[in-house]
Amino acid sequence: METIDQQRDEFLRYLARTYQLSGSQTRVFLARWAYNNREKINQSVANQLNLDPTTLGKHSSAIYKKFARTDDSDRGCANLEGGKGNKGKFELLFEWIWNEQFPKWQQQQHPSTIATPSPIQAIAPQSDSLEPEPPDGWVPLGSDFYVERSPLETECYTQIAQPNALIRIKAPQQMGKTSLMRRILSRSVTIGCHQAYLDLEEPETAVLESLDKLLYWFCYKVGQQIGLPNELSQRWDRDLLSSTSNCTDYFESYLLRRIEDPLAIGLDAIDKLFSYPRITQDFSSMLRSWHEKGKISPQWNQVRFVLAYSTEEDYIPVSIHQSPFNVGHCVEPSELTAKQVLELARSHKLDWNESQVKQLMSMVGGHPYLVRLALYSLHREATTLEQLLGDAPTEAGIYETHLRRHRELLDRDRELQQAWQKVVSASQPVELDSRQSYKLYSMGLVQRQGNRVMPRCDLYRQYFRRSRPL
Repeated sequence: METIDQQRDEFLRYLARTYQLSGSQTRVFLARWAYNNREKINQSVANQLNLDPTTLGKHSSAIYKKFARTDDSDRGCANLEGGKGNKGKFELLFEWIWNEQFPKWQQQQHPSTIATPSPIQAIAPQSDSLEPEPPDGWVPLGSDFYVERSPLETECYTQIAQPNALIRIKAPQQMGKTSLMRRILSRSVTIGCHQAYLDLEEPETAVLESLDKLLYWFCYKVGQQIGLPNELSQRWDRDLLSSTSNCTDYFESYLLRRIEDPLAIGLDAIDKLFSYPRITQDFSSMLRSWHEKGKISPQWNQVRFVLAYSTEEDYIPVSIHQSPFNVGHCVEPSELTAKQVLELARSHKLDWNESQVKQLMSMVGGHPYLVRLALYSLHREATTLEQLLGDAPTEAGIYETHLRRHRELLDRDRELQQAWQKVVSASQPVELDSRQSYKLYSMGLVQRQGNRVMPRCDLYRQYFRRSRPL
């Protein structure tokens, strides 16, 4: 469930898109009209944005014009241009946003939200009563349950600020790739970028199997998220141009021409394409060509990419000169430290010390999802730590789904499964051939010690020692 802070952030971004604010205007709008910044003076907000007060004032004036109600449209804020009584423009727009517009949007987007007599009170922070979020999916922006793994985030925030940036986030499943991508894209907005997030888990199989449908969907989603009308039917020429040419032309002649500011595009779960070798080849080549164009073209120089993909599936061979998976800045989300696990336990309202942290990490290491699932279960008092650890490597434990998924992946490759049994049966690190070692590492099952490998955590060792192939 989203927290009220996350709803507020989502709502402001919705308004920025609806009223077609530019990237620079959006950056100012998200900070100046944020509910938590309502009492800050302009100088303070200007410092926060690293702007001079004059530039902040110019962007604010442009924002007032975008939101003002006109004769042609009654959807904006009334009396904004002339003021009303003793209230200035900032106060009028702030009250209109949070007293009138937010409650309406909140009920449309979140029907289960219980209305309160005072909308402003309804959106006040409720951190003291915040309940831990289930560890399913990505960790929402502003969540107390996201743990920064410095310097990972700092490196990515620095990279996304660079023209023609390309950031690759690769890791096994449930290591926090999407949560990190969302934060990188959110940061891009604060530095003046438009952002578009696309999840390759979303399209139907029929879309993924057709390059033309995939690229059509790609263009539609980017245009939708940056607030531009859909002109694909007028601009997509299947008679004269290939799918990749149509896609490139749509960006060059329309999407990139209609925006003034940089564009950050996040492509999540891009490994979903790896089951379609020809599609992967053509789509990858197109992305790589765009990145290369960014080195010489001012237009493409303003496009930045964040790609996230799981390392659990075999990669489709793509020429090194045509692949976007061997350029740019690559990051691999790391495990949590003992200190971070202790802080996360306390966020889950568990009165833990280093002893309990050590017990949990002796079973699951610092794997973020496995740690959070344990802490969430313990917070709900569904089990005790002793019972949780005792059941963990069994079908009755909370990790049954996670472990079974690994079993299914291993059983696709009999030689790999046999190599893995050799690893879990040994009391010392084992040397395997390079393919098996790399594959097990990519699946997140082992840690390396020189040329040898050993189970990443005791959970895997215990479970796979006693389990048989499916």
